[in-house]
Amino acid sequence: MRPGLKLIATLAVVWGVVLSSGPAWGVVKSLKLERLSQTAEMIVLGRVAGTRAFFSQDGSLILTEALISVERCLKGTAVKEIRVTAIGGRLPEKDVGLWVPDEPTFQPGESALLFLERDSEGGWRVSGGFQGKFNLVQGRDGWLARRSDLADQTLVQVLRQVEGLVGPR
Repeated sequence: MRPGLKLIATLAVVWGVVLSSGPAWGVVKSLKLERLSQTAEMIVLGRVAGTRAFFSQDGSLILTEALISVERCLKGTAVKEIRVTAIGGRLPEKDVGLWVPDEPTFQPGESALLFLERDSEGGWRVSGGFQGKFNLVQGRDGWLARRSDLADQTLVQVLRQVEGLVGPR
């Protein structure tokens, strides 16, 4: 092998080892309301009535199930309650937890606008990971829809946009 090719091959191997041995960083593409509204099977406005964390069936993950009291359904079949599962959570009795940056988290009592899709077991999960959950917070001039990667918007603005995208109910 020529010396120049040997150096390139060595650098490629070293670079491969460096990339495979360190932490993995990913880029999450920002999902706009248009995309979330199109891909979601159900869109609801609701309050987290309660949560429970548990191990997945195979014991490899901690999952959190949130019971959502639905106040308004913007897309899909209207329901009074829906259970939504996310990867991650905390099991204080076992002194163990799992946090997944791209997954939404749920706190009892919080209000949220949720874009939902079916998971592989037929249950519900948030579309687009954390991007499919807008936390609703009381602002000076009314309710705000908050997502960590976007500027706050009024809830009225967001609901008008979503209703314009999915049509009237």
